[in-house]
Amino acid sequence: MAKVALLIGVSEYESFTPLPGAVKDVEAIKQVLQNPYMGKFEAKDVQALVNPEPQEMREAIEFLFYGRQKTDLVLLYFSGHGIKDDLGKLHFGTRLTRKNPQGELVFSTAVSASFVHEIMDSSRSRSRRKVVILDCCFSGAFAEGLKAKDDGSLDIKTQLGGEGRAVLTSSTSTQYSFEKPEENLSIYTRYLVEGIETGAADEDRNGLIYAGELHDYAKRKVRAVAPAMKPEFFPSKEGAKILIAEAPVSDPKLKYRREVEHLADRGVISYVDHNVLEVYRKKLGLSRDEAAIIEDEVIRPYQEYQKNLQLYKDAFRQAKQRESTLSENTLDKLRRYHEVLGIRDEDIASIHHPFSIKKRWLIGAGVTLAIAIGIFGFFYLKKPLISESEENGDKTLAEDSNCIIVIKPDDIDYDVDSVYLRNDEGRAISEHRVGDKLRASEKKTKAPFGSNLQAKYIKIEYPEAGWMEKKFTKSCTEGK
Repeated sequence: MAKVALLIGVSEYESFTPLPGAVKDVEAIKQVLQNPYMGKFEAKDVQALVNPEPQEMREAIEFLFYGRQKTDLVLLYFSGHGIKDDLGKLHFGTRLTRKNPQGELVFSTAVSASFVHEIMDSSRSRSRRKVVILDCCFSGAFAEGLKAKDDGSLDIKTQLGGEGRAVLTSSTSTQYSFEKPEENLSIYTRYLVEGIETGAADEDRNGLIYAGELHDYAKRKVRAVAPAMKPEFFPSKEGAKILIAEAPVSDPKLKYRREVEHLADRGVISYVDHNVLEVYRKKLGLSRDEAAIIEDEVIRPYQEYQKNLQLYKDAFRQAKQRESTLSENTLDKLRRYHEVLGIRDEDIASIHHPFSIKKRWLIGAGVTLAIAIGIFGFFYLKKPLISESEENGDKTLAEDSNCIIVIKPDDIDYDVDSVYLRNDEGRAISEHRVGDKLRASEKKTKAPFGSNLQAKYIKIEYPEAGWMEKKFTKSCTEGK
């Protein structure tokens, strides 16, 4: 069983924004794959291809999949610009990739996803364990007038999916194009590497990191730091269980990291939880510095999001100082900044319309309060009007000569939770819940409104003497 990988990073472009982090992405992935305790790929079986031309990239991809056996693990990684044409087809940018004057992609300067798909499907590659990882800044290449009709989505599953493979992507939409910081890895790759390097992606703690586990870990971390970014996973039936790397199950650092992740609430570790972690740190034999590094790595995504949010707030405030009513051009620039930073739409709304958000909150709170009052009133009015004798003395119906006739036909399926109080003429006076507070006697009589239905007299305990006279002006006797 062979394990081979092709890692492609394109940071230099003739017509697209440079992505300096792409080269660093490749190097970081390479290190964890070649690590003898993690990926366990042989150095000779991992090829790094940096800023290639189109033909060079095609040949490397074809060679990667050529002649592979069923049990071989074949991994293709790409970091760079992904370009969607006006037909919705995906292409991978090369150093020479460019658009024509009409804004359309010059196809010969890029490598199409359809080419990669054909190579993977070829009879020359029988591997049943193919993994494709795309950390792309997607952009659109459309003829003039067509872009507005496009929904921004990419059908990655159809274009690259298939039997015996797993496709992991940092995004599937041209709506969010995340440029990579010059001094750091791209967001998605950073957490792929972290998941393998620390072993934290081993969710079931069996010492093995599968494709599905690795993506789930990276996605969870990405959504913490850039919620607008939506990583996706497209596995075949067995694709999620393709083994990528191994994890150090007994590593005390990994155990401590998992405890920190469990206790950290949105990037905050409470005072009590710090005490818990201190006990756990000593138990695992970690130094304070080692523990501090792990804690920082866990909460950093949340801190970075807050930092990005503050950056956007500052930019919006500066824009408002220059323009009391923001122009469409300024709004477009802010929208782009919002996408690059990965800020949640609801957070943007709270910055743009703070009073509207507050107003909606107050309205929502008022509606909720009104509903609560209504529900309380409903159940209050429906509660039994009669209290138990233990609470109100032992005053009973027989002692007061007042009575209530409760109609209960035996041959009709009435709501068993309700009884009807009727006066001497048989007209309904009220309705209330029965509960355990009414006890019927065995004595029956004809209903007072002239039908053949049977009525039961109920022996009822009530709050105080004279209560019936206050509620109902007419009375009846038990013998009626």
